[in-house]
Amino acid sequence: MATIDLGFEDLRAGSTPSALPEFVSADGLRPIVAAVLAGHQSAGETAHEWSLSIQLLNAEDMQAYNSQYRGKDKPTNVLSFPFDPPQGLPPEALAAAQAELGDIFICPEVLEQEALEQQKLLEHHWMHIVIHGLLHLLGHDHIEADEAEVMEAIEVELLAELGIADPYQDADADAQVKPRPEE
Repeated sequence: MATIDLGFEDLRAGSTPSALPEFVSADGLRPIVAAVLAGHQSAGETAHEWSLSIQLLNAEDMQAYNSQYRGKDKPTNVLSFPFDPPQGLPPEALAAAQAELGDIFICPEVLEQEALEQQKLLEHHWMHIVIHGLLHLLGHDHIEADEAEVMEAIEVELLAELGIADPYQDADADAQVKPRPEE
C-alpha cells in the first residue's frame, strides 16, 4: 500500500492545463503506484507501507527546478527527488524513513503539450510519466544506454499491464521511436 501526498498548491491561477485526467488524484494514482511497487518487491517479500509526494507544478516553477537541479533552463515533464534520510537517525526512525520514497514533480502543461505533439492520449501519457518518475525514486535511471533499456522495458511492461501501448513506438507500421521523458 502507498500513501500519496498529491499537491496542487504550486499551480498558479491561469496556468492550469485545460483538463487533468480524472485519475489525477491520490486515489486515482494509487493503483498505478501499487503496480510499480509490486514489481519492485522481491518474491516472498512482505508488502511495505510506502509514502511519496507528487507535486504538480506550473511551467515557470518546473523550469526553475530543472535549471537548478539539472542545468537545463527549460520546463520538463517530470523530476524525481529520492528521499535521502539524514545521517545519525536512531534505528526506529531510520526504519520509518526508509518507507519514504521521495518527491515527484510533474508539470501538467508540459505533459499536455507532449501528448498533443506525440499524438498520445493525455491519460496514457500521464500514467507513463508517473511510472517513469516512480522508477527514478526506486533507483532506476536512463543516463547510460543499458540503464535506459532496462528502465524502458519496465515502463513498457507496466503500461501493458494497464492496457497502454508502448510509448516509445509509433502506431505506424514503421514503429519509429518516440521521445523519452526528459528527466
